[in-house]
Amino acid sequence: MLRLLSIAGSDSGGGAGIQQDLRVFTVLGAYGATVITSVTSQNTQGVFSVYDLPKEHIISQLKVVIEDIKPHGIKIGMLGANAPIKEMADIIAKWKKEQEGAILVIDPVFSSKDGTDLCSKDVFFDAKETLFPLADVVCPNFHELELLFKRNFSDLDDIIRTAPSILDEFNAKHVIIKGGHIPGAVSTDVVISTDKVDVLKSTEIKSRGTHGTGCVYSSALLFYLFKHIDNIKEAALKAKRFVELGLKCFEEIGTGTFPLNSLAYLRNKVERFDVLVALEEAWQFLSNTKCADLVPEVQMNICYALPCAQSIEDCAAFPGRLVKYKDGVARISGPWFGASSHMARTVLTAMKYNPKKRCAMNIRLNVEFIERAEELGYKVGSFSRKDEPELIKQKEGSTISWGVSKVIEEMKLVPDVIYDVGDFGKEPMIRIIGDNPLHVVKKALKIGGISK
Repeated sequence: MLRLLSIAGSDSGGGAGIQQDLRVFTVLGAYGATVITSVTSQNTQGVFSVYDLPKEHIISQLKVVIEDIKPHGIKIGMLGANAPIKEMADIIAKWKKEQEGAILVIDPVFSSKDGTDLCSKDVFFDAKETLFPLADVVCPNFHELELLFKRNFSDLDDIIRTAPSILDEFNAKHVIIKGGHIPGAVSTDVVISTDKVDVLKSTEIKSRGTHGTGCVYSSALLFYLFKHIDNIKEAALKAKRFVELGLKCFEEIGTGTFPLNSLAYLRNKVERFDVLVALEEAWQFLSNTKCADLVPEVQMNICYALPCAQSIEDCAAFPGRLVKYKDGVARISGPWFGASSHMARTVLTAMKYNPKKRCAMNIRLNVEFIERAEELGYKVGSFSRKDEPELIKQKEGSTISWGVSKVIEEMKLVPDVIYDVGDFGKEPMIRIIGDNPLHVVKKALKIGGISK
């Protein structure tokens, strides 16, 4: 088993520091050990007090863990005001020499989100001079970069132009600048190596769950460096995606800035089986009904997404769709992930507005079905493909996302039913949305006037 060590501060609220590092290691499948440098009193609202551990106790932790556990990788985060940098560097240098394939990642934490100092300037710059040369990767955020490099950067291009000097100044193998605050390039990370600079761009994520973002990133990066030992860019991308998933799928913990949800990755993995089982149960229910009248010309499908679904591959459906057979339906195979891009887009779009709406099913458009849905009290919305902007039409597969978004934004909720009357070469369609497959199938049968 991969053994990883975090040298960092303790966050009593669990959203950052040692607690978050251990959570990331465990979720990704590594064994986590710790060296605590400082104990903070904090929660989602901020840091209220900081107690830095005595130097001798920090060194004692480091020695006994390395001697016995023999970690494969070490991540250094918050150092506090008492960290004995020279002694730590000597121990880590010896460890790197003796531990085959050892990897050291340094996340130079200086202050918290609320501005509380988490490291003295003396320790911060001593670490730069003494620990950075031992590091495989140093990953500061934008503000830490400016502080360590002792100059301001105007924008992303300024950082790229200065990249060789940054690497020389930090004296590390690689430098990754986390892009949470780069002017004009939010959510863009910069990976600086001796032979090239990689710019990793992504769309800015608006999230209330940002507490511990840097800790999660550096811990995930350490893990992925072992999976992509010769590819720093791929490891950085994997760590970035891990963080983005946690940002998008935050949980409301506390009353301030929620912790980044590093458990989102694990939840998606664990619930893959449950998603398939739920679709299978819905199929068994549907297959015992005379539901052929619901099937459109393009056939039918049911799509169910993982709780933290981000892509079509996170959504399961029936390969080859559900086809009309006699007075019911038949299938080619059982459900699997990535089997329906069209239905997946409906679900993924709905989940952006309401994460509980993880399932959708399509049936043929019939005026009686729409009327019955309204009589049953279901929320019904519609869109016209004729209103679709030309730029959307030119982008393959974007019509459904546009139409579903348009309806939801107009209604200010995710309705039970979204339909469109079609267009040239496009069949009219009803899409039924709900929390889970059985819920959606039962809703479809009611709309179709089919008793079970």
